Amino acid sequence: MAWVGRPATDEVPTGRAGASSLDPGAKLVPGRTDPSVSGGKWTTKAYVTAGEAVCYVPSIQVGQRAQWRQEPFLGPVGEDVRVSIRKSRWGDPTRRYRMTVEAQLTEEEAAEGARRAGLRAKAKVRRYARANALTRLWTLTFDDENLPDDRAGAMRAGAAFVRRLQKLLGRTFPYVVVVERGSKGTRRLHVHLAMGFYVPMDTLRNTWGQGFVYAQNLGDRGEDERKVASRVAGYVAKYVEKSFGEVAAAGRRRGDHRYEVGQGFQPAMEVVEDQGDEADAFRSAIALVGDGLPTYVWSSEAIKDWLGPPVRVLRW
Repeated sequence: MAWVGRPATDEVPTGRAGASSLDPGAKLVPGRTDPSVSGGKWTTKAYVTAGEAVCYVPSIQVGQRAQWRQEPFLGPVGEDVRVSIRKSRWGDPTRRYRMTVEAQLTEEEAAEGARRAGLRAKAKVRRYARANALTRLWTLTFDDENLPDDRAGAMRAGAAFVRRLQKLLGRTFPYVVVVERGSKGTRRLHVHLAMGFYVPMDTLRNTWGQGFVYAQNLGDRGEDERKVASRVAGYVAKYVEKSFGEVAAAGRRRGDHRYEVGQGFQPAMEVVEDQGDEADAFRSAIALVGDGLPTYVWSSEAIKDWLGPPVRVLRW
């Protein structure tokens, strides 16, 4: 497909970037938190500050076998059971369903569940980091005296560090904390911290107090802030996805958190419904984000046996 996994070209629907209004066939849906994947409408979720939009394919265009009507779903009843979900009618892909526990998950199903959960978390963290212009990334390590016993201990240490830093600075701020296990040598746990402003290294080291602090330079002086934030977002999203695989392999325990973000800074979402075709949905996304043509467009058709609702993802 022309859109999949490649920068946008002349084939992208044209339109006046940054237009103040949508095309006549589009309708904004105020106050909605989830899209309506209804019979004849393209539905677009636009995360304007994150420079991203997700367009949902109308169900009538994929026929009566639409994946979101009935499918195996890995969760939410723990991580070791298989449940089936049947929608009561066409509509929102995450609501109005009946759930039935079927059986224990196989190892393959559990691994697939962790992979899919990691991809969802990866997308959320990427949008959060871009929307909040997180341009700084640090790695916090543990010395022998403070080495945590497990991932949960490392997460608690990272979260406590942020609380101390917020108290020291006298304010809250958006951030991402994620734990990673090194791939070489001792495979020691360490913490990655992304924030949107500069903090002197001495302040970070003294506030951390459990090992070394390393700054990861992901941008050049004078470089566009949005490009740097996109780069940092990509890194922390990758760490989050990796953490899901590591936790799944080791066996998750209650209290194990893969990552943490500052609350109250989640990117706002706008929802619009289109009666037209894919090109109209793309035009609506461009009008909402208002930042020219997208540089990357991805289709769920690129994934064999895609289990979620068919979508197109646009990024700027």
